[in-house]
Amino acid sequence: MAMTDAHRLSLQSFMTKGVMSCEEVIRLHAHACAEFQVYHVENGHDEFVKRINRNIQPFSMEIRVAKDEDDGNQVYVLVRTEESEICKLISDYQANELALFQKIIDLIIENGTGMASSTDVLNVVLPQPHKLLKIDKQIVLDKLVAEKWLKEVILNS
Repeated sequence: MAMTDAHRLSLQSFMTKGVMSCEEVIRLHAHACAEFQVYHVENGHDEFVKRINRNIQPFSMEIRVAKDEDDGNQVYVLVRTEESEICKLISDYQANELALFQKIIDLIIENGTGMASSTDVLNVVLPQPHKLLKIDKQIVLDKLVAEKWLKEVILNS
């Protein structure tokens, strides 16, 4: 089933924000339906999102439901479902920055605590041909935190 302009507006909001709380999605659904005079079903946001997903699936994208790691509340997240060379080209990040991000995720998973120290990140060795100086790694790390791809946690010693 094709998307309406209400679906397109909602998808644009997801593309802008990336992550939205359940309450934000409910409000967005109501607003988009009102804006384009589309019949609004109370608590119909899940079906609304499913229709968007059916239409963006060929582009290797999906809106998924997850739990916020801070408060446990339900959030909706726009994600790529496949990694390809074309996806890398349209990224806001360069190949060496993406390689660093992948290494950071590896560190987080391997650590077992769900965290990686900034020292470990700065000392990570990137696969060839990707190279970054420590200062450049710090800049990328700061960018990833600022854009909410990673969260900085300051531990009290």
